[in-house]
Amino acid sequence: MAWGKAGSVTLTGTGDVMTISNLNGSKFNQYMIHEIDTGGATNKITYNNDTGTKYSNRFSDIGSEGGVTNQSNSGTHNVANAGDSFTNGYFVAISGEEILAMDWTIDEWTAGSGYSPKRKELVWKSTVSSPITRIDNNNDAGGSYLTDSNFTVLGSDLTPASPTVQDGAVFEETDTNKHYLLDDGTWTEI
Repeated sequence: MAWGKAGSVTLTGTGDVMTISNLNGSKFNQYMIHEIDTGGATNKITYNNDTGTKYSNRFSDIGSEGGVTNQSNSGTHNVANAGDSFTNGYFVAISGEEILAMDWTIDEWTAGSGYSPKRKELVWKSTVSSPITRIDNNNDAGGSYLTDSNFTVLGSDLTPASPTVQDGAVFEETDTNKHYLLDDGTWTEI
């Protein structure tokens, strides 16, 4: 499976939304968010601009775990202090199936090597209809995303390779214990 860049946005000023539209509807997707914020910002993903109660999540955040259902977005990762955070996530969106997603976020929490970073793990599902042609990363908290915050999506469709059998291959028919050799595209009993 090969990943291709589906879209990317880098903020040129302070903002609360990073949107990637005109996605090609890939079944398998990866996203990366580098967020620089003023403190208190959140990462909340929505698909196809659908903010209906179609998202349910489960999270683990600094030793606490929880989950919520019937939400208007994927869930949240709060950044308490101003600074950098990085999120890497994946989602699969197959027509007729629920979207399944997972991501991991790390942020500096407090600057300097004398402090451990904060992390969060999040999984969610959504009943938004596929294919996904737009994805938004929204902040609805007190802080903001700063200039140079980036949101990038990669996409791929699983394309099974055709089976290839080369000349010289030997096949054993287990019911009869007969062996066959492939030569110039023709199977011959040996």
